[in-house]
Amino acid sequence: MNFTGKVLEDASYSLSSTIDIPIEPSTLPSRGFTYPNNIEISYRPYILGELYKISQIPKDTTTALNIRRVDIILSGIFVKGMSKEMLTLADFNYLSVLRQISTLGDDSELTLTWKCPKCGKTHNRTVNLTTQIEFKDLEVKLIEADINSQTLTFTPLTVKGYKTKLALSDKYETDVSVMALQVDTEEPFGNIYNFLYNLSDKEDIEAINEIDRHLYHDVNPVEAVCKTKECGHTSLIPFKNIREYITSKSVSDGADKSKIRLIK
Repeated sequence: MNFTGKVLEDASYSLSSTIDIPIEPSTLPSRGFTYPNNIEISYRPYILGELYKISQIPKDTTTALNIRRVDIILSGIFVKGMSKEMLTLADFNYLSVLRQISTLGDDSELTLTWKCPKCGKTHNRTVNLTTQIEFKDLEVKLIEADINSQTLTFTPLTVKGYKTKLALSDKYETDVSVMALQVDTEEPFGNIYNFLYNLSDKEDIEAINEIDRHLYHDVNPVEAVCKTKECGHTSLIPFKNIREYITSKSVSDGADKSKIRLIK
């Protein structure tokens, strides 16, 4: 799923637009599988103040600032029929990009820094948000699995779960905590975390990896070619946290010069 077609057309609003832009839940990466019937979802363009607030938060930062970034982006997303924090994290990421496109236009770009696994050289890769970013669609609503003699139900990670993960990041191993937060249970988080963390059976571990693969519906890896002449290796760059690349820098790029008068 990428941002071409109807979604892009609907997103073509100016920076001054205050119109909420509706989006059909079935067109999101989750395809609305995990949501109640008849919910309504919409978003609005970023305002300048939001862009500058977000740009001041580094990609690698504290838990509190990471949660603040999520809350700033979430403030321009509107959901009727359920809490907006019950959006899947991938849908939230998708909507965060639509907010940027609706503000800055369909030529919005981001720059990825990546290290070639073959020669070790570091390069930048510029990606167009509209034409070169694609999300994987969710395949299932939930997954039941028999793990270590226990039947567990797994559902996609939500915004609420992601914020919990951030708050717990200093105490728990990240990948295991994400999987634990996707277990639909009344059990305390710590119990589920310890249960998964201590799995040792090969088949159970393989099952967990397979569950993770089926529940993933976020940004697909982006292809990049090493610019080193003697190398030229092609790699796939994974990046799940696409929302972290939203900055105010793009606001000044490609400005309409007729709007600006330089007086000396």
